[in-house]
Amino acid sequence: MINLALPFINRTIIIKSLGTEFTGLAGLFSSILQVLCLTEFGLSSVIVYYLYEPLANNDTAEINRILTWLRSIYHIMGYIVFCGGLISTPFLTYLIHGSYPDSINIYVLFLIYLINSGASYFLFAYKEAILIADQKKDVLANIRSVNTVAENCLQFLALIVFKIYYLYALLMIMGTVSTNIIVSQAVKKRYPYLKVCTEKTKLTGSIKKDIAGLIINRVSNVSRNALDNIIISSKSARYFNL
Repeated sequence: MINLALPFINRTIIIKSLGTEFTGLAGLFSSILQVLCLTEFGLSSVIVYYLYEPLANNDTAEINRILTWLRSIYHIMGYIVFCGGLISTPFLTYLIHGSYPDSINIYVLFLIYLINSGASYFLFAYKEAILIADQKKDVLANIRSVNTVAENCLQFLALIVFKIYYLYALLMIMGTVSTNIIVSQAVKKRYPYLKVCTEKTKLTGSIKKDIAGLIINRVSNVSRNALDNIIISSKSARYFNL
């Protein structure tokens, strides 16, 4: 209910306070970042599967090894997302068909969205995997629900009282960072044995096979849900009378 109701109220307030152009920019930036985040390829789902056995056997060494590998991969993906976003920034005007608010610098706004999207990769997002694998997804859901309500309430205030979209966007980063920190503390409390392995960790053949199987699914989902919005929003859409 929270995930359905609050975004609807959020968009309504944006339209009433600032105009429809701002919701269009938000949708376009989200679609671009979905494509950039394609590098994740559903790795967390694979890792959750491979955490079941060591959790059942209380094999703390294997759990630490797997999570350390996931942490290193998330850092690599974070760099890819940031670099891809920075490379895409100069071409933003070509992806916008029509006008956008004069009061907004689209490059600055996109960088805010980019930081919000990539922040989790460098924080503690990888720790969510152990909660899911240990059948404690309710803990994760509760943390996200409380943070989502707090974040949206502050965003409502930013839009209604101050009518500053930059502040609205910056509050997204605050929500992402606070969620990751709280999740990290919850994981630390429940699994005090977790630590980053110093030795180099590598993929096993079975994990590689499962990751390869998820790539097609991930590409299909992103192409279906994100690329159409980018194409319709772009200036090239005028050649197709869109």
